[in-house]
Amino acid sequence: MNRVFLLLPRLDRFDAIANDVLGMRSFFRDRGTETIIVSAGGELKSDFISPGKAAGIATSEDLLIYHYGIAWIEGDGFFQAFAGKKVLRYHNVTPAHFYAPYHPGIANACEEGRRRVIELSPQLTLAVSDFNRRELLDAGWRGETVVVPPFHRVDDWALIPASGLSFEEQLQILFVGRIVPNKNLVATITVLEGALRRLGGKANLRIVGSLHSALKNYASEVKNAIAHCKNLSVDIVGRASEEKLKAYYLSSDVLVSFSEHEGFCVPVLEAMALGTAILIGQQSALEETLGASGISFTEEAVADWLSRCRSEDMGRSNARRRYEIEFSQMAI
Repeated sequence: MNRVFLLLPRLDRFDAIANDVLGMRSFFRDRGTETIIVSAGGELKSDFISPGKAAGIATSEDLLIYHYGIAWIEGDGFFQAFAGKKVLRYHNVTPAHFYAPYHPGIANACEEGRRRVIELSPQLTLAVSDFNRRELLDAGWRGETVVVPPFHRVDDWALIPASGLSFEEQLQILFVGRIVPNKNLVATITVLEGALRRLGGKANLRIVGSLHSALKNYASEVKNAIAHCKNLSVDIVGRASEEKLKAYYLSSDVLVSFSEHEGFCVPVLEAMALGTAILIGQQSALEETLGASGISFTEEAVADWLSRCRSEDMGRSNARRRYEIEFSQMAI
């Protein structure tokens, strides 16, 4: 092997796929292998070259790892034309039906992504979770596939301060992720509000993520759900620096995710490492990452869980041990 090329559509800050790519680059460079990131765009412009430039320097002695998460015609073409050994890194593609009511273009890209992936021809596929591996097989994939968790930056957080850390008397609930339909935020807000009414208490939900400019109707649904809350106050803070995000985890009583579709869910990993309690629904990839069963998505079940989250361990100790054994950078 001469060099390693890492291919993805965009290389942006605070992005799980980008962090996996950057972690892979460090992994190979630490072992003396020249590693080049190939991307069509992104915020980290000094860290990548274009597919066109990469095509001009790649040889049959090189290795290509394609980080796949959505349809990308240019990326597929680069991958298929690559003369060296090829590996597919499958991060999952969101099913189109989540986006269909809100944005046909995004829905089409998702549908095409799930269709086109099985047309690729790698020597090996690396899935970030067993859930992803099973989805590929169900779609008709027949190549060799192994599960390798994603690289991340959580271990590095031990070296950074928690910016603006504060603790509140009122219950603090945290959601981290993109504000998109598959995350099930409208129903999550509604059920949390109902659970708090049952308890006769109040709580704050902090959403660390941005509303997608192309999903205005979905954003309106989220805002409408927030407007109907009386016991739950909701604060959408947008994207956050690692220092600020660390503080949010440490000052929160619980991370919540009732997402209807995940391939892995890095925020669950972050909460596991930092000792934040984790409340998830019964979704396979979430349960696989946490190593524990989710709860029923009902007001009654959520109310019972929230009533105990400050007085009981709620799986924090097991989650922390699982992180160290399965997902720390040393383990990966």
